[in-house]
Amino acid sequence: MSSKSLLKTIFTPRRSPSDIDRVCRELERNIRRSSGLTQSYLFLVVTSASVATLGLLANSVAVIIGAMLIAPVLQPLRGLALAGANGSLRLLKRAGLSLIVAIVVAITLSWFLGRLVALPEYGSEVLARTNPNLLDLGVAVVAGSVAAYASVKHNLSDAIAGTGIAVALMPPLATVGLTLAQGDWQASGGAMLLFLTNVVGIILAAIVTFKLMGVTRQKTSRGLYLSLFLTSLLSIPLGLSFWESLQNARLQRDLRDILLTETITVGRQVQLLGVSINWNRDPIEVQLQVRALRPVTPRQVDLVETFLENKLKRPVRLIFFVSSSVEVTSDEPPAEETPLPAPPTPAVPAPEATPAPAEAVAEPSGQTTPAPEPELPSATPENP
Repeated sequence: MSSKSLLKTIFTPRRSPSDIDRVCRELERNIRRSSGLTQSYLFLVVTSASVATLGLLANSVAVIIGAMLIAPVLQPLRGLALAGANGSLRLLKRAGLSLIVAIVVAITLSWFLGRLVALPEYGSEVLARTNPNLLDLGVAVVAGSVAAYASVKHNLSDAIAGTGIAVALMPPLATVGLTLAQGDWQASGGAMLLFLTNVVGIILAAIVTFKLMGVTRQKTSRGLYLSLFLTSLLSIPLGLSFWESLQNARLQRDLRDILLTETITVGRQVQLLGVSINWNRDPIEVQLQVRALRPVTPRQVDLVETFLENKLKRPVRLIFFVSSSVEVTSDEPPAEETPLPAPPTPAVPAPEATPAPAEAVAEPSGQTTPAPEPELPSATPENP
């Protein structure tokens, strides 16, 4: 079986013209109903945005996945794809309005929660959604194809949840609001680029899938050409970001090899546990997690820093995070036991001083009695 016939078997099973028309009408009716701006849709948008924002603030992957499972924004995207495939202006307006409202509500809510909590800095889950590349576009294209295919094949409706997890539409919007709350316009732009990448990738793949499945009324459509044009525009910054990520990964690998093989401090005197590079700092900040038997001196750090600057041809700020360790082997003799010190002896109180003898002692009758004379010491040769 050729690849062309295989695609026809998968996407366009044998149907009569009446069956095709019935499937098209049923699909358009279902997608139009789910793409509308209803009370249920707004409730899902608010709850999904809240869960995504709180998960990003807590840096919790499990909570963020919960927000992905709700996935209300996926419904109007399917509506936009079908409207682009059929040239339906009515469905385009209906789904477009729902998408715009979801974007405004999600960004506003996440901005408010970000200002309310006012964290000094966000965790890795927020930062991971501020630098998209071509890989994110590939994920969006595959997810959009699955979402469109499951819309026609009702027995595959459970795949929509997996599509929502894979493409992650709500967490990027929450990231936009959180980074705007901190005034980080660069990170907000990166998160919005990720959201637009997901949107355009899903719509393009869904239009192509609908056409391959034969559930559209037009063979060609301006929606397909427009989505292709937008995808091409987004591919430029995504490609540059992907190339930069590759270069950074190679540089990080080379940096680790240089530290282990060409420096004495890291290669022999300490054990290198990890290397992380912050490319957003100027100069770039290289953080080394090491374990050492002896303390690392500032002089050693300065030498390694200068060596790296000469190798990389750029300024570098080096930071060591040192974990001290003690080497213990079974060959060492046991330490001698030191006897415990004796308990301290309690101090004996000094005897009270005897008062000096008085000249006379008064009697009750008023007579005085001379005081006894003190006893003289016996004579000695030294004291005659």
